[in-house]
Amino acid sequence: MIKSTPDNSFLTHLTDVLIVADYSSPDELKKLVKLINEQFPKGREFEFLFSVNEKKLPDMLPAFKGINYVCLGDFNVLGAVKNEKLKSFSSFHNFDALLCLCWDMNKNVSKFTKSLKIKYSIGFERETLPNFDLAFPLKEKSEEQLIQLAVKYLKQL
Repeated sequence: MIKSTPDNSFLTHLTDVLIVADYSSPDELKKLVKLINEQFPKGREFEFLFSVNEKKLPDMLPAFKGINYVCLGDFNVLGAVKNEKLKSFSSFHNFDALLCLCWDMNKNVSKFTKSLKIKYSIGFERETLPNFDLAFPLKEKSEEQLIQLAVKYLKQL
């Protein structure tokens, strides 16, 4: 059995992390990106996938390296990805972990994230969400609390 220490925890082995969250506003996006970068140790690579609950992506969405968007129109009637950018995203990325900050997840987005190469998944424990490897049963949606709990317990694994 491998003993967990501050220098040898599960968190130290995570290098590439996918963060999935609902998009609400540019300010919320910046706040979330800042929070992730503050809570996780330096040296991690993050890709963000923001779910926009509209048929088409709105104009003037914040564009930064590592920020990706998915909308309802990116999927066909059967839930298959029809957006070429998302298809290439899924074929060129491998992630050590998925951190899902969604309180409720669109079934197509859930299906898309399941198709990605991800070793471990973390999120809220809710009936409307997939079963994650590490899940936290919070009474209210709090991305900040979920991130803090994830970092705390990943340091102990």
